Amino acid sequence: MVTHHLQKLARSFRPEATARRIGDVPADTPIRLTILLKPQAPLDASGPTLSRADYAKRHGTRQDVVDRLVAYAQSHGLTVEHADAATHTVKLSGSYAQAQSAFEPEGMGLYDIDGRHVIARSGHLAVPPDLAEHVTAVMGFDQRPVAKPHFRVHPRAAAATVSYDPAAVAVRYDFPTTVTDVNQTIALIELGGGYDAAQMSAYFAAKHIRRTGTLEAVSVGGALRRAY
Repeated sequence: MVTHHLQKLARSFRPEATARRIGDVPADTPIRLTILLKPQAPLDASGPTLSRADYAKRHGTRQDVVDRLVAYAQSHGLTVEHADAATHTVKLSGSYAQAQSAFEPEGMGLYDIDGRHVIARSGHLAVPPDLAEHVTAVMGFDQRPVAKPHFRVHPRAAAATVSYDPAAVAVRYDFPTTVTDVNQTIALIELGGGYDAAQMSAYFAAKHIRRTGTLEAVSVGGALRRAY
């Protein structure tokens, strides 16, 4: 049975000053949500090393909390893709209509933010009262970038900017020279951007790097994946 008595979560999203609402999100738009839950007991970093099973037993989310959230999501037609008490996460998928019915996001809509059209919200989300104290976050309703660079270039340093390629960095930090990249996979985290495949190929060629593997953009946690 679907409950209609919901409690707002304490945290909310604030609208951006440059945001302009341009319409509603189509009801059948697909969405993936990640629900973060609280552990049943905080972890003591100075305590003994625990196996995964012991950690899940002592610090994982209580299984009855996970089960209640799963049942609640399913009652609104959402599909439970993953539920893990040890990692305190429940991942859901479905339509925006189903997700809005379950969590009642305030200010949900399509927004123009500095010329970019994104799905975003402002205000609170809501969950059943018996789950409110256990839910840390409901992520997936908002497509606004959350990471951006904050560095500043000092005016006097701008004229003397020096760039180091990977080989120069390896020399400066005394990287070992006896290792190879055979059967190795290297992952780079890209926040709020992407890469140009042609430029990457030109870079490797200029550095005389012979690639035998592939370069692939991988989405993490449902984030946007772009390779220009």
